[in-house]
Amino acid sequence: MRRRYAEYRPSRWGRRRLRRSRLFRTAQLNPVGGAAVAALCLIGAATGYAISVLAGWPVGVWLVIGALLCLSTLVVVDRRRWGRLWTGYSWGDTPQATERVGAELKRRGLAVETRMDSVSGVSLRYRHRDGRRVARALTELGIRPPHRW
Repeated sequence: MRRRYAEYRPSRWGRRRLRRSRLFRTAQLNPVGGAAVAALCLIGAATGYAISVLAGWPVGVWLVIGALLCLSTLVVVDRRRWGRLWTGYSWGDTPQATERVGAELKRRGLAVETRMDSVSGVSLRYRHRDGRRVARALTELGIRPPHRW
Protein backbone atom coordinates (compact mmCIF):
# COMPACT_ATOMS: atom_id res chain seq x y z
CA MET A 1 0.00 0.00 0.00
CA ARG A 2 1.40 3.40 -0.97
CA ARG A 3 1.26 6.25 1.44
CA ARG A 4 -0.39 9.39 0.27
CA TYR A 5 0.81 12.82 1.16
CA ALA A 6 -1.21 14.68 3.72
CA GLU A 7 -3.49 17.29 2.34
CA TYR A 8 -2.65 20.75 3.50
CA ARG A 9 -5.47 23.06 4.36
CA PRO A 10 -5.63 26.25 6.31
CA SER A 11 -6.06 25.75 9.99
CA ARG A 12 -9.14 27.15 11.60
CA TRP A 13 -6.79 29.03 13.88
CA GLY A 14 -5.14 30.78 10.97
CA ARG A 15 -1.45 31.53 11.26
CA ARG A 16 -1.46 31.84 15.02
CA ARG A 17 1.06 29.81 16.87
CA LEU A 18 1.12 29.17 20.53
CA ARG A 19 3.80 31.34 22.01
CA ARG A 20 6.03 29.77 24.57
CA SER A 21 6.32 32.21 27.40
CA ARG A 22 9.82 32.63 28.76
CA LEU A 23 10.62 34.22 32.06
CA PHE A 24 13.92 35.70 30.89
CA ARG A 25 14.53 37.21 27.45
CA THR A 26 18.33 37.47 27.34
CA ALA A 27 19.42 34.85 29.87
CA GLN A 28 19.32 31.20 28.87
CA LEU A 29 19.86 29.42 32.14
CA ASN A 30 21.84 26.23 32.38
CA PRO A 31 21.62 24.18 35.60
CA VAL A 32 24.20 26.40 37.32
CA GLY A 33 22.30 29.57 36.35
CA GLY A 34 19.01 28.03 37.50
CA ALA A 35 20.63 27.15 40.82
CA ALA A 36 21.90 30.72 41.14
CA VAL A 37 18.39 32.11 40.54
CA ALA A 38 16.97 29.63 43.07
CA ALA A 39 19.65 30.64 45.60
CA LEU A 40 18.81 34.32 45.13
CA CYS A 41 15.13 33.53 45.66
CA LEU A 42 16.02 31.65 48.85
CA ILE A 43 17.98 34.67 50.03
CA GLY A 44 14.92 36.81 49.30
CA ALA A 45 12.72 34.37 51.21
CA ALA A 46 15.12 34.43 54.16
CA THR A 47 15.06 38.22 54.12
CA GLY A 48 11.25 38.16 54.08
CA TYR A 49 11.30 35.70 56.97
CA ALA A 50 13.64 37.92 59.00
CA ILE A 51 11.50 41.01 58.38
CA SER A 52 8.32 39.16 59.36
CA VAL A 53 9.83 37.83 62.59
CA LEU A 54 11.17 41.25 63.57
CA ALA A 55 7.91 43.00 62.75
CA GLY A 56 5.67 40.28 64.18
CA TRP A 57 3.82 39.66 60.90
CA PRO A 58 2.69 36.30 59.48
CA VAL A 59 5.81 34.38 58.46
CA GLY A 60 4.48 32.33 55.51
CA VAL A 61 3.26 35.33 53.56
CA TRP A 62 6.56 37.19 53.81
CA LEU A 63 8.55 34.13 52.76
CA VAL A 64 6.68 34.13 49.47
CA ILE A 65 6.78 37.91 49.11
CA GLY A 66 10.57 37.96 49.61
CA ALA A 67 11.16 35.20 47.04
CA LEU A 68 8.80 36.76 44.48
CA LEU A 69 10.29 40.20 44.99
CA CYS A 70 13.76 38.83 44.28
CA LEU A 71 12.57 36.91 41.19
CA SER A 72 10.64 39.89 39.84
CA THR A 73 13.72 42.10 40.27
CA LEU A 74 15.76 39.63 38.19
CA VAL A 75 13.08 39.59 35.50
CA VAL A 76 12.86 43.40 35.37
CA VAL A 77 16.64 43.74 35.06
CA ASP A 78 16.67 41.14 32.27
CA ARG A 79 13.80 42.81 30.38
CA ARG A 80 15.49 46.21 30.58
CA ARG A 81 18.66 44.68 29.21
CA TRP A 82 16.68 43.03 26.40
CA GLY A 83 14.99 46.33 25.58
CA ARG A 84 18.35 48.03 25.02
CA LEU A 85 19.52 45.42 22.47
CA TRP A 86 19.36 46.29 18.78
CA THR A 87 17.55 44.22 16.18
CA GLY A 88 17.38 44.55 12.43
CA TYR A 89 14.70 44.21 9.79
CA SER A 90 15.06 44.13 6.03
CA TRP A 91 12.23 43.84 3.53
CA GLY A 92 14.23 43.77 0.30
CA ASP A 93 13.66 47.36 -0.79
CA THR A 94 16.25 49.64 -2.33
CA PRO A 95 18.75 51.43 -0.07
CA GLN A 96 17.21 54.81 -0.94
CA ALA A 97 13.70 53.66 0.01
CA THR A 98 14.98 52.17 3.26
CA GLU A 99 16.77 55.44 4.04
CA ARG A 100 13.51 57.34 3.45
CA VAL A 101 11.63 55.00 5.79
CA GLY A 102 14.38 55.39 8.40
CA ALA A 103 14.18 59.18 8.12
CA GLU A 104 10.38 59.05 8.52
CA LEU A 105 10.67 56.86 11.61
CA LYS A 106 13.27 59.23 13.08
CA ARG A 107 10.90 62.11 12.39
CA ARG A 108 8.28 60.24 14.42
CA GLY A 109 10.67 60.11 17.37
CA LEU A 110 11.91 56.52 17.09
CA ALA A 111 15.56 55.65 17.58
CA VAL A 112 16.32 53.85 14.31
CA GLU A 113 19.30 53.59 12.03
CA THR A 114 19.92 52.05 8.64
CA ARG A 115 22.84 49.75 8.10
CA MET A 116 24.37 48.36 4.95
CA ASP A 117 24.99 44.62 5.22
CA SER A 118 26.81 42.31 2.83
CA VAL A 119 24.27 39.52 3.35
CA SER A 120 20.84 41.16 3.39
CA GLY A 121 21.60 44.49 1.74
CA VAL A 122 20.33 47.46 3.68
CA SER A 123 18.38 46.95 6.88
CA LEU A 124 16.56 49.05 9.43
CA ARG A 125 17.85 48.71 12.99
CA TYR A 126 15.92 49.58 16.14
CA ARG A 127 15.87 48.68 19.80
CA HIS A 128 13.72 45.81 21.01
CA ARG A 129 11.73 48.07 23.32
CA ASP A 130 10.57 50.10 20.30
CA GLY A 131 9.50 47.03 18.33
CA ARG A 132 5.74 47.56 18.58
CA ARG A 133 5.98 51.26 17.74
CA VAL A 134 8.21 50.50 14.74
CA ALA A 135 5.82 47.77 13.55
CA ARG A 136 2.87 50.15 13.87
CA ALA A 137 4.71 52.90 11.97
CA LEU A 138 5.78 50.48 9.22
CA THR A 139 2.18 49.34 8.84
CA GLU A 140 1.06 52.94 8.48
CA LEU A 141 3.72 53.41 5.78
CA GLY A 142 2.45 50.36 3.88
CA ILE A 143 5.35 48.06 4.74
CA ARG A 144 4.74 44.64 6.20
CA PRO A 145 6.14 44.80 9.75
CA PRO A 146 8.47 42.16 11.18
CA HIS A 147 6.96 39.11 12.81
CA ARG A 148 6.77 39.48 16.55
CA TRP A 149 7.66 36.45 18.63
